[in-house]
Amino acid sequence: MTVEVIFKGVPYGTGTIIIYKEWPQWQKDMWYAVLGVPPIPLFKPEFEPQHTVTGLDGRSFVLNKYLFATRDSAEWLMNNFGATHLVSIPYTGVGVGGPENSNAREIWAVWPDGLAQNAGQLLKYYDLNPEVSASAARDEVIRILAAARTSLPFPTLPSISEARPAINRQLAPGPTNVPKKKSLDSCKN
Repeated sequence: MTVEVIFKGVPYGTGTIIIYKEWPQWQKDMWYAVLGVPPIPLFKPEFEPQHTVTGLDGRSFVLNKYLFATRDSAEWLMNNFGATHLVSIPYTGVGVGGPENSNAREIWAVWPDGLAQNAGQLLKYYDLNPEVSASAARDEVIRILAAARTSLPFPTLPSISEARPAINRQLAPGPTNVPKKKSLDSCKN
């Protein structure tokens, strides 16, 4: 059966009432009369079809789906959380241990203060927590954004040319907050 709405913290049974779409309307109406107006349904983000990356050894690996929100889902995020625009950037595999080759593109949301976040990573909370209320999900995303703003420096669009040298492809550099690596000589006592 398909869940239509979940009421939590009610004084009946286990404290949770689930109303299913397949129930007859009279049964749903009965519960809505007792419990009140149903809560706003949680947004269900969509993600692009599975992307893969090919390493230097020629083996393919599946990429994390939460890096690749669909354009529609990213636009919903932008419109509901005050981002000014979206940017599509090539997946570079930063931080995974070596140059990879993939044609996947990530969509990042950018806010007026320059904060940039991967849209799929923010929408992941909605996908992984379908039982929470829409207001609780919104509060959590706002908390994530606030935490990102307090990190120094806070995340901005990655510079593809500085974060990972491009192998057999030309990519335009962009703004960066990737710290410069210290030389080994500066670490000596």
